[in-house]
Amino acid sequence: MYGAAVAALAHCWKYGEELKKWHNGQYGHEGDGVVNPAIITVDGKKEGQE
Repeated sequence: MYGAAVAALAHCWKYGEELKKWHNGQYGHEGDGVVNPAIITVDGKKEGQE
């Protein structure tokens, strides 16, 4: 729900573009769209492996 709220505000709020840039920056994303923080990335490494 958090990502959806940011997307809605980014679309219709006066400060939406700044919010989107800040939000996406929290996840290291600089491209289009709004990052969905509910997405989980699995890299297949076990704890302690590099």
